[in-house]
Amino acid sequence: MYQNSNEGKPYLWKKTAELYAYHGAHYTPAEFKKAYLRLCASHTEALREKNGAQYPEIQLEYVFEDLFKEKGVTVSMDIIRTIGQAFRTISTKFLCLYDGVTDHKFDGIVFSSDEGLCKPEEKFFRTVVERYGLNINECIMIGNDAGTDIKGANLIGMDSLYIHSDISPKITDLTGADIPATYKIMDGDFTKIKQLVL
Repeated sequence: MYQNSNEGKPYLWKKTAELYAYHGAHYTPAEFKKAYLRLCASHTEALREKNGAQYPEIQLEYVFEDLFKEKGVTVSMDIIRTIGQAFRTISTKFLCLYDGVTDHKFDGIVFSSDEGLCKPEEKFFRTVVERYGLNINECIMIGNDAGTDIKGANLIGMDSLYIHSDISPKITDLTGADIPATYKIMDGDFTKIKQLVL
């Protein structure tokens, strides 16, 4: 599964500020964006200190709640969750499963924000392995980001497959020579996965 979001859209900040105003917390779009980014940084640093993670992942609901508190407004967690869902919906360019993958093939999904950790944090990868009783020698991390997906797999000794796609971070060597993955597909052809790993 992959997602691509865009928090740079002015429309996102305008609409979210309007949702806050509807509930009595008045922000301009620019003021809302600045407060949101400041609170995200603050929550990230607090979580980093609390759990010792190099790559903490915060629960955005707490940021959305603090944005109300800063304006002296108290709302229910249901409203905060609804605003969070709207924010994610507006900011998401797309969210989809890779070709040939269906949602019924998953034993479960682990959300980084629920764990307070994100890739490439070693503990995040270990959490997945332990939660589902996996044998690390029978696992493979398939990802399109060498700095998070492949690095995290390498940290716990898991095989990895890097697949370069149109949403992968830019790389300097298009041959993939500098990507430390067990397997590599540099042309984005997902159909090659099966022949490489099975």
